[in-house]
Amino acid sequence: MGNFALFNDVKRVARGSRLEDESIKTVFGDVKLDLTQAPLATGDHDLHLLTLFGDIKIRIPEHVGLSINARMLFSDFEVETRSSGVDEKPGSSWQSEHFDLASVRVHLSLEGLFGDIEVVRVPTDRVPNPSADTPGYEGATQRLPQE
Repeated sequence: MGNFALFNDVKRVARGSRLEDESIKTVFGDVKLDLTQAPLATGDHDLHLLTLFGDIKIRIPEHVGLSINARMLFSDFEVETRSSGVDEKPGSSWQSEHFDLASVRVHLSLEGLFGDIEVVRVPTDRVPNPSADTPGYEGATQRLPQE
């Protein structure tokens, strides 16, 4: 996914299980990204969001390990955890508790100029089971059904 919008908003629901060097950029537009609708595959994922004169709002499952590096100017950065009701304004970086132990980890790079950045951690029923159908390493092969 590599999206760019000028004088327009981007509203996406991620339905894939991998985020590999994904990026969304807007100028005079907002970004709304929902990562709660499909379970992410076990492992590390990278996501980069940039907005100039716009807001960024991301919804992500609470069980996902999250590491955020935010660079902003004239912007607010907030992380909200719904289950606990905790709102944090961490400054420029933030990492979820037990990030290193999470089976799914998202590295989020956020850049904003004249806009707000809000990350909402949402409780979900879909917690991945690494021993189930998920390969233990990249490139695992699976036998295709015979016709």
